Order: sequence, then C-alpha cells, then structure tokens
Amino acid sequence: MWQFATGMFLIALQPESLRLTATYTFASGGAVLLLGPIVGDWVDRYPRITGKCNRVKVVRTAIVVQNLSVALSALAVCLTLTFQSDVEVIWGGWMMTLCQGVIILFGVIGDVTSIGRTIAVERDWIVVICNDKHSLTSMSALLRRIDLTTKLVAPVLTGQIITYGSLIIGALFISIWNLISMVFEYNLLLKLYTSFPELALKNTDGKQNDHDRKRCPLFFDNFLTVARGWKTYWAQPILLAGLALATTYMTVLGFDNITAAFAKAQGLSEAIVGLLQSIGALFGVLGTIIFPVLRKRLGLTRTGMCSFFLLLVSLVPCLVSIWAPGSPFDPSFLSRRGEINDGINYTLTDFADESVFSYELSEESYTIANNTAQQSYLSVGLLMGGIVIARTGLWMSDLSVTQLLLETPENSVRGIVNGVQNSLNQFEDLLKSLLVIVLPWRQTFGYLVFTSFAFISFANVLFACFSRRAGRTIGIGR
Repeated sequence: MWQFATGMFLIALQPESLRLTATYTFASGGAVLLLGPIVGDWVDRYPRITGKCNRVKVVRTAIVVQNLSVALSALAVCLTLTFQSDVEVIWGGWMMTLCQGVIILFGVIGDVTSIGRTIAVERDWIVVICNDKHSLTSMSALLRRIDLTTKLVAPVLTGQIITYGSLIIGALFISIWNLISMVFEYNLLLKLYTSFPELALKNTDGKQNDHDRKRCPLFFDNFLTVARGWKTYWAQPILLAGLALATTYMTVLGFDNITAAFAKAQGLSEAIVGLLQSIGALFGVLGTIIFPVLRKRLGLTRTGMCSFFLLLVSLVPCLVSIWAPGSPFDPSFLSRRGEINDGINYTLTDFADESVFSYELSEESYTIANNTAQQSYLSVGLLMGGIVIARTGLWMSDLSVTQLLLETPENSVRGIVNGVQNSLNQFEDLLKSLLVIVLPWRQTFGYLVFTSFAFISFANVLFACFSRRAGRTIGIGR
C-alpha cells in the first residue's frame, strides 16, 4: 500500500513537477546502494556476532523497524496534508521542506530495513527449507506469487480509499495498518521458524574474520564490509546475470511512484491507477506460473533468455506511446523553456487539468495549447497497457536471476552477495531518479521512456552473454 500511495502523496505536496517524487526515489536508492552490502553482511554475520544462530531475531528487528518507519512516514504525510496551508507559510516555506524531509527520511529507513527482511526470509530461510533445486524453484515462484497477490489487492483498496475518501484518510489508514500488520507478520514467521528446526543451525565459518573486524573502528569496518561484498559479488559466475537484472531497474516503465504520478498528471484517477497496477499484478502472477514450467523444460538460462526477450517485446507499446495522440511529449520543450528563463513572467500549469502553459518574453505573449492531450487517452493507454503486459516477462526475468542467486553463492556469503545485488538494483533505480530530477516535466517524459527501453534492451544483451558463458560452465543455470 505504501509503495503505491507514496507517489500520490508526494505529488500532492509538490504538484508542479515530479521532482519531489524523484527525490524520494533517489534518496531511497542511494541509501540502499550504500547500505545494501552492510545489511546483507549483517544477516550473514548475526549468528557469529551473538555466538548462536538467531535467524528469527534478524527478521524481528527488520520487521519492527520497517513497519514503524512506514507508519511514522505515513503519519507525517497525514499531518502535513491536514495542515498544509499553514505549513506552507511557516518559516517562509521551510516548514514544508522540513516535513517533506521527515517523510522521506522515515520512508528511506523503511526501504533499507525491508532489504534485511527480504534477504533473511527469501534468500536465506528458503534455501534451508527447500531440499532440492526443483522445490526451490517452486517455492521462489510461490513467494513471488504471494507478493504479487498483495500488489493486486493493495492498490485497489488504497486507490478506492484515496479516491472516495481523501489522501489524508489514505495516509492514516496506511499508518494504522502497518502497526497492526507488524504483529501478524512476526507471528507468522515465528511459526514458520519453529516448524523447521534446521533454521536454528547455520554455518559459522569466519569467526577469525569477525574477531579481527571487532578491532577496527566502525567506519573502517563498514567500509571493509562494502569492499569485501563487491569483491565477493564480482567473483561470482553469475555476475552478468545479476547486472542484467539490475539494468531493468533503470526504467520508468513500471508501477513506481514516478509513473503513478505521471499517470495521475495525465488525467487518470487514483482508483484507475490502482486498478491498472492490480491487473499488472495478475500478469505478474501468470509469469510465476509459467516460470517453473519453462524452467523444467528449457533449463534456467534459456528460460531467462525467453523472459528478458518477452519483457522487451511487451514494452514496445510504451515506445509507441511517445508519439501517439494525447502524448504530452514535446522535443522542443527544453530549448523553448531555456529561451524564456529570463522572461518577465513564466507560468507553467503543467499538472493542471488543462495542458496549457503561457509565458511572456519581452513584450510578446505566447500561448501553447496541447488540445490533443485533452481529447485523447491513447498515449497514456498505450503506456500503461505496455507496462501491465510486461509484468509477465519482468517477473519471469526476476525469478530466473533470483534462482541463480539462490543456487550459486555459498551459504556463508549468500547474504552479502544478495545485499550487493540489491545495491546494484538501487544504483540503476537511482540513475532513473536522477534523470527524472533533471527532466521532471510531462513534456520530457518521452525521453525517459526511450531511455528506459534502451536499458531493457541492454539487459537482454547482458543476459545473452551470461547464457553463452553458462553454456560452457557445467552446473550453472541447469
């Protein structure tokens, strides 16, 4: 619910552009990029730090911090929107900046700690519970199916609450829900933990390393952890596959905050955007059903090849949407905007219902009306349609690489390898956020779509190179 609604909340706090939404995504990506290996190493090392296996304590810490952070961030949104008119004038507008900073800070903390929970349960516990590769494949697909089912239900529920209630009610609901669900999440995982005694055991190799690290200052300890993590990751035979997965994150062609805010700016309601995300989740569930079947018949690397290609082909309508009727894309917008920066008056009603902006340059007046955008939803329809259909190929690609990340690394470094993978994913997501910060207008969104398609194409090339190497390496990707 929080992932879906964040874009709606932030665009309400700064309706003139996508910059605040992109700033949040950038901050989150930067934090995960820097802290991902450290969080993954923490999951690996926690048994050695405490002298015994404490897998359940790792999960408990991650769940509590994550849910509390999201609850506090949503509560901050609720209060800021409630008193928005007052907040905007206090301290000359700096109070609004402070509130936005608090919302982003707690949101980022929640994003970082969610990595620890994901690595612990979906990258560590699952390997212990499953006895062979086929059961691991089925369990990975099942976990992703559960995740996508929540992505199906949550946007519809949240969109309805926001559309027929208000953004304030939606933020308050999310805050309360996170506090309540925290108890149920932990109890369910605790029951799972007690059902499998094997989870109470873990390889404790590397005690000497931990002893040496205790003598290092914290800063250098963390620096060494990050350096060791990247060195370990770079030595993995699945490096190119991991890079291919990370490259798919450099895209606005997904149901993230930025695309949701753009769709809303194009005239779609929160309820419609939520419904589209739910339909996309259905296509994602279809991918989790197809993946185990293809893996059994084609093998893991060939299934990955098919998945990445399907993702690319499905996004072709998004590329077409740049030039379709109703598209706000204006190739000359940047140059024209540069010409008017020194003008007498400049008004951009970029996110209003009418797609019209006017400005005065010297003594001349210009008005540019984008009537097509008012009359046609074909462009946004092609964009969102392509994103929806592409969920099948996307999650099949994700499952293919995730399976490699589960099967290939050794048990003692699985956490840190997956932590680095999260960092790589977020690095690409961070690049996307930087592009949106630089080009936050609807008229330039077409550039972002084209760039995203180019990166997905490059991901296909990377995985094809991995597949070729894997064909020469016995035991990789079978």
